[in-house]
Amino acid sequence: YRYVFNQTDLSNSGPPEHLKVFHGSDLGYIFHLSEGGLTPEFFTDEQEIVSMAMIDYWINFAKTGNPSPPGSSLVEWPKYSKDKQYTQNLKYPIHTLESYRQE
Repeated sequence: YRYVFNQTDLSNSGPPEHLKVFHGSDLGYIFHLSEGGLTPEFFTDEQEIVSMAMIDYWINFAKTGNPSPPGSSLVEWPKYSKDKQYTQNLKYPIHTLESYRQE
């Protein structure tokens, strides 16, 4: 499984605007904790949805080896392979990219 975290505008008290998304900026979403100015009360509705989905993906993966097991209400997260290079785009709305390449 592979993901890219692209959620920007983390909070009013978050990092400077010019940083946009940076290494580690997903941690405040994964753990739903205060992280560099991020606290849940600053999350917008969209950011809250992304955070809760990320938490559920990580828990499901730890329990089952699949971030979006059958019966889950999450957006399906297909497995990455050499032939099918699926990447889950973790920003609102969450969706799957079929061939993500960093430019």
